[in-house]
Amino acid sequence: MSSNIPNESSKKRHFLLVAITGGIASGKSTVALNLQSPEIKLIDADSLAKIAVDQVPGVLEAIVQAFGAKVLDQNQRLNRSLMAEIIFSDSRAKEKLEAIIHPEVQNLLQAELLTIPQSVKIVIYLIPLLVEANVDCSRFDLIVSVLTEPEIALERIIKRDNCSKELALKKIKSQASNDQKLKISDYTIFNNGSLLDLKENVRYFAEFLKGRIPC
Repeated sequence: MSSNIPNESSKKRHFLLVAITGGIASGKSTVALNLQSPEIKLIDADSLAKIAVDQVPGVLEAIVQAFGAKVLDQNQRLNRSLMAEIIFSDSRAKEKLEAIIHPEVQNLLQAELLTIPQSVKIVIYLIPLLVEANVDCSRFDLIVSVLTEPEIALERIIKRDNCSKELALKKIKSQASNDQKLKISDYTIFNNGSLLDLKENVRYFAEFLKGRIPC
């Protein structure tokens, strides 16, 4: 689980690198998806994490060594539902899992950034755990937080995941607070209203981004 991938930040990028973060059920994925265009590429940290577990040699083995064979399903793949239950109930388990996966996610991101075509002017990196993973924020040209009031997020999680209030609260508490996200943000999108309201906010943000595209 090592990498010799060169650092894309060592040379001048031809694109704006924007991190979008936010709490669970904040609508950050909706924001990112609504920004996509021929000139804007979306990279999803959660998708990279799945690739890391499923395809990077040694990652799944390290998870099994840390948590035991119980985290595997009948096909000897990671049982993500069970793993989620474990980390939402135990902050130390969450930190242990992140220590295994996050370095590999950074390697995969680095490799992808080196292949961005000249036609792409903005790269959106959707990273829910930007604060929690202690990612070097200086590598991003802009950090955007999508925030929702905890009470609204709680209702959305219960409805979306069909889970108990207790589990929904654990999911919220396992992540950084809105105040923590605000401290690192260059731009904030509040999503406490309707989908139409959110899309209007995204439209304003898209116009803001256009003015930041490198010449």
